[in-house]
Amino acid sequence: MRITLMHNPTAGQGQHSKKSLLRALREAGYDPCYQSTDEDDFPRALSALGELVAIAGGDGTVNKVVKHLIGRDIPIAILPLGTANNISKTLGIDDSLENLITGWASAARRKFDVGVVESPWGTTHFIEAVGVGMFPQMMPLVSTAKKGHGFASSNDELEYDLEAFKTLLYNYRPQAWQITLDGQDYSGRYLLVEAMNIQNIGPNICVAPLADPGDGHLDVVLITEEERETFGQYLTNCLSGDETTPDFTVCRGKHLQLRWEGSEIHFDSDIWAANKTPFEKVNPLKQATPVTLEIRLEPHALEFLVPT
Repeated sequence: MRITLMHNPTAGQGQHSKKSLLRALREAGYDPCYQSTDEDDFPRALSALGELVAIAGGDGTVNKVVKHLIGRDIPIAILPLGTANNISKTLGIDDSLENLITGWASAARRKFDVGVVESPWGTTHFIEAVGVGMFPQMMPLVSTAKKGHGFASSNDELEYDLEAFKTLLYNYRPQAWQITLDGQDYSGRYLLVEAMNIQNIGPNICVAPLADPGDGHLDVVLITEEERETFGQYLTNCLSGDETTPDFTVCRGKHLQLRWEGSEIHFDSDIWAANKTPFEKVNPLKQATPVTLEIRLEPHALEFLVPT
């Protein structure tokens, strides 16, 4: 079988080389065509596909590649090499690379929805989540704090991120948001508002444990001031290995309307803001605010292989 291998060579601290991945694929009987996602013209490799697209990298790499595969009816396999691997965790893809590769032949095919955000500046797609409030404002802070920091392993980096989020949580003030989900008003003051397609955000923070990326529904997580202590204790528990998720407020629906005032908003790992910000990780968006964002899902726009 001819496959297209999309590889982030820096993922997993660069421990999985082009050579080793190609060898593993050939030993399993595949005929791979290699493309590094570090190259600006990487989408060109997706114009003439084989029978399967394999993505070796983390969540950022998966997002980057699959947005070029929406609606193209091609199976996608993930070799999770990132730090969090939130997409793989939601799909239950968690094994050695060798076992994953050999398991593709008998793998189940799982349909996957893609998020769509309609706004005055156009249409944006997301795979994991779109959100406002605490999370997109903390992401650039944590990223800046980590600059130049070496980590011995992915677990060490995840622990650092969890500690940082926990510290910042207690200094964050909730914001007022106008929110409508399937015609019902959920407006209020929230620490965090996340429209989830998968279960986790950031450093494996599970806020929507029942989210199913193939059910056509958004899981909208609304964390209030009253849940601050519960959220903080959950992060503490995660650091000690207990990942039991509290009963956060999660509302399920198909059409979310969010009144956006211009503060940081994230679409997967991309952060945008219409307001001035000192952080280089935040993209400036020249857009008059406030505006209403229309958020929905495009059902079954992708298909992933999930080894059984």
